[in-house]
Amino acid sequence: MKNWDEFDQIVKSSMSEEEYERHILISKISADLIRLRLEQNMTQTDLAEKSGLKQSAIARLESEEVLPKLSTLLKLAKALDANINLNPNQESIIKIESNKMINNKAD
Repeated sequence: MKNWDEFDQIVKSSMSEEEYERHILISKISADLIRLRLEQNMTQTDLAEKSGLKQSAIARLESEEVLPKLSTLLKLAKALDANINLNPNQESIIKIESNKMINNKAD
């Protein structure tokens, strides 16, 4: 395998379009959650306690095992002091962003 684009094509060809889009969505959510958690120097256990979820649920979300329910995303956003932006007409359908980052952009 030569690069990530080639890997992506292999993954894409092994799934239906719907499965592939779901896979990409789960990957983006996972990456955003990990980034925000680490930016705040939180462990999975810290985030679980703050959000009212179990540490194992955080681990499953971060390892791209599940697509979270909206209610779960809202709990995580509150615990991370973040916003969830849903943009179905854009390439980035969902983005979880720190409120601190949003406020800095507005300044």
